[in-house]
Amino acid sequence: MACIVVCLVGCGMLNEPAVDQDKDGYAADVDCDDSDPNVHPNAPELCDDVDQDCDGAVADPDSIDAAVYHPDLDNDGRGDPDGAITRCSAPDGHVVDGTDCDDTTPRVSPDVAEVCDGLDNDCDLETDEPDATNAPTWHLDRDGDGFGDPGEPGVTACNGPENHADNGNDCDDTDSKVHPDASETWYDGMDQDCDGWSDFDRDRDGHDSVSYDGADCDDGESTVHPDAEEICNDGIDNDCDGSPGTCGLHGEVDLATARTQITGEDTRDQIGNAMASAGDVNGDGQTDLLVDARYSDLGGDNAGTVYLLSGPLLEGEVGLEDATARFTGESEEDHLGTALAGVGDLNSDGWDDLVMTSALHSSAGILGGAVYVWLGPVSGSMDASAADARLVGAVDGMLLGHAVATISDLDGDDGPDLVIGMPGYSLARGGIVVISGAARGEVDPDTSALAWIEGESAGDGLGTVLASFDMDGDGQTELILGAPGRAPGGTDATGVAYGTSLPPPASMADADWRILGEADGDQLGIQVVAAGDLDGDGLGDVLVGADGFDLGSTNAGAIFLFLGALDGPVLVMDADATFLGEDEDDRLGKVIAAPGDLDGDGVPDLAFGIPHHTDDDALTPQAGEVVIISSDLRGVIDISDEREASISGESGDDEAGTMVTSIGDANGDGNIDLLISAPYHDAAGPNAGAIYLLTGGDI
Repeated sequence: MACIVVCLVGCGMLNEPAVDQDKDGYAADVDCDDSDPNVHPNAPELCDDVDQDCDGAVADPDSIDAAVYHPDLDNDGRGDPDGAITRCSAPDGHVVDGTDCDDTTPRVSPDVAEVCDGLDNDCDLETDEPDATNAPTWHLDRDGDGFGDPGEPGVTACNGPENHADNGNDCDDTDSKVHPDASETWYDGMDQDCDGWSDFDRDRDGHDSVSYDGADCDDGESTVHPDAEEICNDGIDNDCDGSPGTCGLHGEVDLATARTQITGEDTRDQIGNAMASAGDVNGDGQTDLLVDARYSDLGGDNAGTVYLLSGPLLEGEVGLEDATARFTGESEEDHLGTALAGVGDLNSDGWDDLVMTSALHSSAGILGGAVYVWLGPVSGSMDASAADARLVGAVDGMLLGHAVATISDLDGDDGPDLVIGMPGYSLARGGIVVISGAARGEVDPDTSALAWIEGESAGDGLGTVLASFDMDGDGQTELILGAPGRAPGGTDATGVAYGTSLPPPASMADADWRILGEADGDQLGIQVVAAGDLDGDGLGDVLVGADGFDLGSTNAGAIFLFLGALDGPVLVMDADATFLGEDEDDRLGKVIAAPGDLDGDGVPDLAFGIPHHTDDDALTPQAGEVVIISSDLRGVIDISDEREASISGESGDDEAGTMVTSIGDANGDGNIDLLISAPYHDAAGPNAGAIYLLTGGDI
């Protein structure tokens, strides 16, 4: 017996106590984590990563902290109370909320406002309640035309009572033919379509017909009424003033009525002896203006000043002290501003460039002259000596820079070149010099000239004025050159105007054509203007002045219009139109402009300045005037009979019309504008001068 006990013990056959390390009542052989008393087969399962009940799974749906989720088929954030499931996390397409009364449409949920659509949108167990957001207000509709009486109390509901309409827009609920959808019958005193408009204003322009005690002269056209703006020359009485009339510059015009007046800075500045379009120097899309004050003392006595004014020009008085740029002459008596020009983009940098001259400059030769080129953009105050290119005349009396223009590329660099007049050269034989537009720094006209042409004889004054344009329509630039002192068959300045293609000939004797003055003292060529294509034939036209022409009266002057290409010698009697000055010593022909169509009649207009003109009553001697005349006149024309407008200076001795030009639409109002100078006007001081801006559609 004792032997059996020993064997059992030695062989491990007696039971040992079970191990329960975490003391949770479950031995290690059944406890899946005997180190945690919260984990054993009967432990409550939780929504975490622990298998508390030792069933081999975590976060079971029967976890004591699992949530109830509802299907949300319409994705409106509210779930279907039916089909709820319990999970530790939300399955796809499920939400915690279960208050959606229709989970098939997002138009229904407790968050949606009730509307009239047959649904219980807000899940309050009621459908289409009166407080629905789109519930109309129903008005009694006595006449059954579908429009209710606005004077009756309204009933707000999704479904209206009988004999009611869902609006209150009927202006007469007793007549079924009167309602907003009815066709209007005009002039019967009834407002059939309920629009509140006068029954006597068919075109609805705010003015009753003249046939029914109103003032609208055309009640079938809404652009015609007493408050309409008159449109130039359209044959319609737009403003119902009794006449279609014309508009623009017509009749007697006083410069005191000008929209803009630019005044000189100081006494004796005499602004406006020269003006020119500068192009768009500052790149803002507006045309800028160059103005001279050649007697300005800012750089020394009579050194002269040139101002750059940026467009558009404002209304009222414009002071030159506010100019974008101010250029002062190098030396006393230079008179900077003899000639001004906007020359386009000489260096292809995208900015327009400028040229200004001092024909009386004397640093190299007495009155040899100087030319200055400025590359845009420019601003501030500058001395002329700082120009990007500077040409100085070395011959006494040369007057280099008396006139300047641009021509097409002569030197093959794909850029424009400059033509410069020198009418005093070689005993006033005169001439022109062509310089590359690419020239920079100090430029010697003698050694840098692309072309050098002199007048035929002493005293010709070739280069006094010049212009460039394409006369014959071949796409190439031609030159017009004035030689007002030339006297080929007489003794005293008959004058000649030359025309030549490029490159120019060595001698003006070989010019393509020439217009000859008629009599001694005519001074034909005192002004030449490339007028563009006035008659629409595709060819350039020319205006030439002869301020000493005597046919109208002694020194009354004349202007000759030549249409199309010219060839050989041409006499002034062959002109297509001859415009005669009206009074003795008017000297018509020194100031000519071809601004375009000022009055909107489809015909280009011409503007002639007569600065020495005295009005008929002699109350304002030499106040000056500018005459506007149509370019379609032919034959011999007395400008006093055919003028469209006469623009008079404000005061005696103003010499209005000393310079006349147009830079297009200078003030941005959509009309072609005219700039007129009066260098001796005294408003800003004795002889300070003034420049006036007149707009064709304004006067």
